Amino acid sequence: MKTTTWSRDGVRLAAATAGVGDGPAMVLLHGMGSDHTHVEVLASMFGDRYFTVLPDLRGHGASDQESDRHDIATLADDVAWLCAQLGVHDITLVGHSLGGVVSLAVAAAHPGLVSRLVLLDPGIALSDEMSAGLSDFYAGLDDETYAAVLREYLIPLMFVPSDPPQTVQAVMDCLTAMPLRVFRQLGEGIVAFDSMAAVARVSCPTAVVTPQFMIGDIARVEAAAPGWEFGRVLGTGHYMQMVTPEQTEAMITQFLRTHPLGGGHGEHAS
Repeated sequence: MKTTTWSRDGVRLAAATAGVGDGPAMVLLHGMGSDHTHVEVLASMFGDRYFTVLPDLRGHGASDQESDRHDIATLADDVAWLCAQLGVHDITLVGHSLGGVVSLAVAAAHPGLVSRLVLLDPGIALSDEMSAGLSDFYAGLDDETYAAVLREYLIPLMFVPSDPPQTVQAVMDCLTAMPLRVFRQLGEGIVAFDSMAAVARVSCPTAVVTPQFMIGDIARVEAAAPGWEFGRVLGTGHYMQMVTPEQTEAMITQFLRTHPLGGGHGEHAS
């Protein structure tokens, strides 16, 4: 896997690439407080069929943490910009958690770029009560207790008892290493994003895959997008692509088989 960095308006953006260099493009976006390695195993399962692109979203991994812009629209524009730098189009876009929110925004704002969309437990369709609670949570964080509070609040929310301890540890270590300023801006960006308006603007085939619970109101999404497909994975919490990658890959693959790319679509520009 090769990692490349670019500068967009003075902000460093990084992405790892692998797979079939002249094949159709699949872009996989990680969650909040993660980096591209958290979708790496899943990406490797598509490497014999796709040119895979794994960005580190702004504020994460090898990308810049110095920016003060971490709203969803900016992150979505970053992804579209990276695709232009790589010469990929008609992409299959897969996003987990925050990456799912960003993927939804990309598909809504750049419809010509995305041919198929897969959202893995995205933080969308938040109720007013959930949005208010999250806003209070982000506002109440402070540098002194930040890491401890995140572990106390997020572990019960995102994991189930059967999730491997090493996965829980790896995710939380990555999350708590993020500067509080960036974490808060990202969280506020999720709360402020009008996900249901974006759902209404998406025109490509879309699948939503969740564990047994979803932070947002999935019934609301189902009602608003009757043409979308919905499925659940078993035996995992929020990080399905790390805990049950085979099950997650199988569901994505079946969705893609039922929505094949058209002639010439998704080719990686050489």
